[in-house]
Amino acid sequence: HNAIGRIDYQYSEKQSIFGRLMLLPSSDPNPYNPNNVLTQQAFARNQLGQLYAFGDTYLINANTINSYRLAVNRTAIHRLSPEVFAPSDVGISAYTGVPKYTIITVNSGFSLGCGTCVKAFFRTNTFQTSDDLSLVRGSHQLAFGISAARWYVSQNANVRSAPAFTFDGSNSGLSLADFLTGRVSSFTQSMPNDYYMRQWYLGVYAQDTWKATPRLTLNYGLRWEPFLTLQLANGFIYNFDYSRFQQGIKTAIYRNAPAGFYYPGDSGFPTHSGMNRHWLNLQPRAGFAWDLTGNNRTSLRASFGIAHDFVNGQYHLNTSIAPPWGSQVTITNPAGGLDSPWSGYPGGNPFPITYDANAPFVLNGPFLSTPYDIKPTYIESWNLSLQRQVTSNLLVSA
Repeated sequence: HNAIGRIDYQYSEKQSIFGRLMLLPSSDPNPYNPNNVLTQQAFARNQLGQLYAFGDTYLINANTINSYRLAVNRTAIHRLSPEVFAPSDVGISAYTGVPKYTIITVNSGFSLGCGTCVKAFFRTNTFQTSDDLSLVRGSHQLAFGISAARWYVSQNANVRSAPAFTFDGSNSGLSLADFLTGRVSSFTQSMPNDYYMRQWYLGVYAQDTWKATPRLTLNYGLRWEPFLTLQLANGFIYNFDYSRFQQGIKTAIYRNAPAGFYYPGDSGFPTHSGMNRHWLNLQPRAGFAWDLTGNNRTSLRASFGIAHDFVNGQYHLNTSIAPPWGSQVTITNPAGGLDSPWSGYPGGNPFPITYDANAPFVLNGPFLSTPYDIKPTYIESWNLSLQRQVTSNLLVSA
């Protein structure tokens, strides 16, 4: 069932107010059949989407109007996986971060479970407010505005914290034969993937549309949109610098970290983001429309603008699978096969991992490092067009 609410109120001749509400819950039952283990890839899901909006429009005078907006959006997704069997239940010596769950894939055969089927939760809360002022002064139409937003992303996923075994037939020539003999081609394991992102957004602009002459209209403005970096509340962020690696410089946070890595708390590390803020993100834009002949049948238009891209809220999602947190490990053709996949691995099974100064750093862990001073992406747009009204029903444009 969905709930939708709406209020529109004319407070006075000069002021109008509106409100909006949407509640979008949904629930999918788990179709898993306990009598058929092959249905283990099924999962239940409970979801809730919420939207709240408020707006106020005020006519200051005949030539000035102000609009204020406030919005809150929330999504909550809870994925529930069935409890089937843990590795130890069937004689496999491996850790699982998910009770009673093991992932087995037999190529061209069958699959038990999957990383995106296992239990997880995803919550996103967004708060945004904006104010826009529009004024007409003679031949100028001026616009000024500010927008600010704050969002929170909280996720806990277990894509690889339940051990994943793959049989591809590379040992015997048949995937099913490899499975029956326990000859694993690939084994992947990690800790749960925790991602707790926080971020601010700010945008301020000023713009003028000027009727310079009866035949020429100019449009120009400037937007300020600083790059305010994503912050990882749990500190699961790092930076790698090759020059530090060459000098053998190590972090003061984790004793077992390789040279070249820095973490929150190390000298010069940018808060909990691993990237520096960029305050001077200025975005100019300008354009004109010119009636070439004065009879409104031929026009020349041109424009230029700069727009900065905004970093996706999941930009650092894969950062948290790196050592010493997620510590994802993939072993090809493990010596111990399905029974003992960690046999022959240096130091043995490192899981579960304790997050402290002595946390281990697994071999060949995946890393995704971002430079401190990475430049925000931007786009320059240039446009030039010529239009000619040939007849009442024919327009030519180039």
